[in-house]
Amino acid sequence: MSELHLEDARREIIGKISDKSGFKIEEEFLSPSLRQKITMLAQVWRNLIFLKQMIMSENTRAEQLRSYYIASIAIGIIGSILMFELQFVIGIVWILIFGGISYTLFNERHRTYERIANDLKTVKPLDEEIISKINEFSEQGTSEKNLLWMRQTTLNVSTGVSTSQTQLEPLKCSICGASLPLPIMKFFKCSYCGTIYPLKEIVKILGENLKTL
Repeated sequence: MSELHLEDARREIIGKISDKSGFKIEEEFLSPSLRQKITMLAQVWRNLIFLKQMIMSENTRAEQLRSYYIASIAIGIIGSILMFELQFVIGIVWILIFGGISYTLFNERHRTYERIANDLKTVKPLDEEIISKINEFSEQGTSEKNLLWMRQTTLNVSTGVSTSQTQLEPLKCSICGASLPLPIMKFFKCSYCGTIYPLKEIVKILGENLKTL
């Protein structure tokens, strides 16, 4: 599973803003405050992509269960035919054993797909909020270009000085204040105090970050 770097995430966000605007957005034409917001949005986007990768990785397990399920049915049928030739009772027992195994595998596969669907439903609001922010930034970027913002604030652009009070802050543990790493298997784990944040808590944290943009 490949890790999306922050700079790559920024390029993807700028690309989406360009697509929405209908023309290529040149970063040097954007105000420092908007560039800062794009970086913060990219940070949330990066975490969201990683979470989705974790969620969809369960598809592999579901497909493995499907293979086991089919194999158990085949073994059950073939084995029961052979067992019936030896003894009727053994054949019945064989059917019951592999019937139970097949039933268990089928239910587990079904639960896995339900879990994937529920997890994707949990992160969907983040997707919608990110799309909303992209639309908002697209309008702001278009407005800045039309107003020739770059010419009016050449000094700020050339020096990279931001007039915005918004600061890029890493996600932090609510218990000890340490920076949180990328999610691990659909949860954050603080590397300092060991506090674990499940999927719903991650979505809440990322959502709160989006509200500050």
